[in-house]
Amino acid sequence: MELLIIWVITIVASLVMQVAQEMRMFKDIANEGYKIDLKRLTELTSELNPNAIKTIKMGFLIPIANILLVMQRAMQYNNHRHMIGDQLSVMGCLTRMDEEEQDWYNKMPNGLMALLISGNGFSKDTKKITYVDEKGKKTSILTAIRPF
Repeated sequence: MELLIIWVITIVASLVMQVAQEMRMFKDIANEGYKIDLKRLTELTSELNPNAIKTIKMGFLIPIANILLVMQRAMQYNNHRHMIGDQLSVMGCLTRMDEEEQDWYNKMPNGLMALLISGNGFSKDTKKITYVDEKGKKTSILTAIRPF
């Protein structure tokens, strides 16, 4: 029973560590004023190594080794951080943030905000919403520009 608990804990720990590492990469790229084109990056990843996602998923299932693999990737990222932005740029996966996106990122400079901006969770459109309350009165509101 203890082995099963340890196995589950290592899977959860390695997933959390991997997500934290990815958020760190998005934040580092956003700090330079760029956003990652996730569609382009996904296409390139599947073309270059079609089994990459399967391999990563299988790596999460091996106890203890999964944590060591994530730590190894984190160390590789630390050692080559300056080159990753250049490589993403050469591959056509980076675009410059516009002024509005940069302003939103500067309000909350973290990995989640960088991911939202990169993943087009950032809406620049302002919309008018009209609703009728229980008394039959029509009310219109103008939605604020926000990153959701």
